Amino acid sequence: MPSETTVWLSVILVFAAVVAKIATANFLAAQRKQLADLQTELRKIQEKLQTLLEQARSAKDNLLFYQRREVEVTSKLEKLGPELERFMDAERKHLEALGYDPDQEGLDIDEILKNTPQEAVDASGAPDPSESEALPESEEIPESSAVDLSLPICVVPAALGNADRLFLPDAVITDLLGVGVSVMERAVLNRMAEEKGDDLAQIIEREEFFKLGYLSNVRAIVVINSKMRGSGIATATCKIVEIPTGKIILSKSYEQPGIDERSPDFEPLTETSRILCESISATIGIPAQQTDP
Repeated sequence: MPSETTVWLSVILVFAAVVAKIATANFLAAQRKQLADLQTELRKIQEKLQTLLEQARSAKDNLLFYQRREVEVTSKLEKLGPELERFMDAERKHLEALGYDPDQEGLDIDEILKNTPQEAVDASGAPDPSESEALPESEEIPESSAVDLSLPICVVPAALGNADRLFLPDAVITDLLGVGVSVMERAVLNRMAEEKGDDLAQIIEREEFFKLGYLSNVRAIVVINSKMRGSGIATATCKIVEIPTGKIILSKSYEQPGIDERSPDFEPLTETSRILCESISATIGIPAQQTDP
């Protein structure tokens, strides 16, 4: 009898040990699965965090760029303010000399001037707004900048829809306009392509510029590919494609000389834009006006 009891106790102990081992294995497997799920979730959170950090850096760069643009535009408006006042004063004198009250509401000035004989305007002795004082010498557009306004160029980034790639093209457009180059809006070019059943983004990406041959009123398209480094440009390439021939008439590259923004030789975005503006305008036959960096 004792021997049977011993056997049964042994069996029970072995069974209990097996059950405990199985339960322990199942518990460890569940813990490992839970740990793996947590690690996967952690990686996803880290990726989202990295994306948010990149977006934050991009937003900061955007803010800095547009703050600089705001300062530039404000400065130009301040310079043009006195000129605008002279135009408005000359216009008021025109109206008063012709017997109208400049402060009258609903007065259609354009219609009045259009329907008034030139002899009456001359006889009034009022100054012609078109003959107001010229802009200061620093603001005058050089004769070499005179272009046929029916033949503009268009400046596009190498990747449409990427906000980071728009900083340099937009800055170049501002500089080109400043030296008298006629520039077509990208939205207009995109609409013209859509009307022909084309996709401008794909044309640029695949470099199928020959498809833009129908744009007889655009003489060239400037494609700029750039990468930001802080508030400046790390690297950039600029290519000018002649329309409608599709001939490449300029291919230029740029590399930031400064390691970072603390480097004494670090060049801001405006300097890179000026460099490209000079190359572009010289290539299309309009030398850029030299400005201080």
